Amino acid sequence: MRKKALFILLSVILSFNNFAYSQEPTQTIKGKVIDGESQIGLPGATIIVVNSNPLIGTVSDLDGNFRLKNVPVGRISLKISYIGYEEQYISGLLVSSGKEISLNISIKESFSTLDEVVIKAESNKEEAINKMATLSARTFSVEDAQRFAGGMDDPSRLASTFAGVTPSSVDNNEIVIRGNAAKGILWKLEGVEIPAPNHLAGMFSGGGVNTMFSSNMLANSDFYTGAFPAEYGNAISGVFDIRMRSGNSDKREYAFQVGSQGIDFALEGPFVKGKRSTYLINYRYSTIGLLKVLMPEITGLPTYSDLSLKFNFPTKKAGVFSLWSINGMGNIANDLDKDTAKWETNMESFQYDISYNLTASGINHSIILNNKTYLFTSVSFSATEYINKNVYYKMNLQEVPVTNQNEINSKVSLTSYLNHKFSSRHTNRTGITLNRLSYNFDVENNTNIAENDVNDYFVKSKGFAYSYQLYTQSKYYLNEKLNVNAGFHIIHFSTNNEVILEPRLGVNWRFMPKQSLNFAYGKHSKIEPLRIYLTEIPVENGFKLLNAESTLKS
Repeated sequence: MRKKALFILLSVILSFNNFAYSQEPTQTIKGKVIDGESQIGLPGATIIVVNSNPLIGTVSDLDGNFRLKNVPVGRISLKISYIGYEEQYISGLLVSSGKEISLNISIKESFSTLDEVVIKAESNKEEAINKMATLSARTFSVEDAQRFAGGMDDPSRLASTFAGVTPSSVDNNEIVIRGNAAKGILWKLEGVEIPAPNHLAGMFSGGGVNTMFSSNMLANSDFYTGAFPAEYGNAISGVFDIRMRSGNSDKREYAFQVGSQGIDFALEGPFVKGKRSTYLINYRYSTIGLLKVLMPEITGLPTYSDLSLKFNFPTKKAGVFSLWSINGMGNIANDLDKDTAKWETNMESFQYDISYNLTASGINHSIILNNKTYLFTSVSFSATEYINKNVYYKMNLQEVPVTNQNEINSKVSLTSYLNHKFSSRHTNRTGITLNRLSYNFDVENNTNIAENDVNDYFVKSKGFAYSYQLYTQSKYYLNEKLNVNAGFHIIHFSTNNEVILEPRLGVNWRFMPKQSLNFAYGKHSKIEPLRIYLTEIPVENGFKLLNAESTLKS
């Protein structure tokens, strides 16, 4: 009886294995096809998996939504086509068995209907998602960040591989764009300007240990290295225009992963099954932080944690509402060993405790007013806290102050723009941004510890400042091969009451099917950190402002 039972059990196991191996793992790809200029959903668009046999394909519904079922796992390419629009290819898309793929695909209308427009090349990542871009722009995705060797799922480290961009150091994600420091970069999240979202960014020139959100949160985003469209102001060296994806609207999913940067836990799905409102939440705790819990004697290494989320609420008539937030905390500290005989490097004579905390949140609303116009509006809040206590010890253990910095910056912003597609040739975007800045500084610094035993510059101030930005830009196609993007940006800063007009111009001439000539010009300005305008130095009869004539950096 035992032999018979064992035989039956083995037969069942072998049958199950044969069944499992005979079933090829598949996944679902879903998304929406939209007009790249007006954001209108396109019904009847055709989406097929290239080289699939038998053919896998579908057609978008009345709102432009589509769903491809039973797509084999692995790397695939999609072709999207729609009458009167240029074909779009998405190549190298990784399909895994563990998670559905959601795509938002924008395609460009062809204003010439005399000839069929066929694009045979693969997707061009040198072309940005923002159709107003002309030059020095490209798109990147979560997959790019994950595949890049040494990228650590970090957009900044990924960007360091692009033309004109170099890493400042292997120790952090600070980048130099065409010779310009990272502090000149504009960071936008969900269409809103935010402080540099890098852990311990206060220690560096805008860079940090890594970004404060996991690449699991990313949708396709844009990166610019110069000659930005008119909508991007308060930037000199580059622009990160980051977009978060929305959660899965069909089912709840959970993810847990352990990597070199930390432990991630993510959850997403619909608030109510069968409804379109979704949530996406990701929490991460640094690997080094875990090691320090196990080995408290470790010092001088950065620890951090971050929490990111996006809630999406589509409605039938009132547009789409979304709530987003990123939050990060980071610290690095070194406990001095007062046995000077053990000091081997100069860094061991410093005792420091540095932390950088950031929060940024916003409520966004986007509504399609008609088939050619949509309106975007956002109200947001962001704040940073930077604390740096640093003391240098001489060989006789005499204390020399280096930095005692307590700095809080916060900002409330209203951002809005109207996008109107006059025709297949001409699209205009006009917008405004209003910022109310508040600050509380208590900073003392010693700029020359070799000679000074006391601090020699100070920032002790608390108050408010305001900035206003206005822009308009139009993209016009003169013919199939030549288009012009022109506009201007105006920025005003209340602290020095300065107003700067920034003209922008871009020309693209596609003189051959796979080759083009681009020209772009732009004047760019950026408000310096507020403490730069308020720094005081000691003089004979008291103190004076170090930068009394500070202006916007252009």
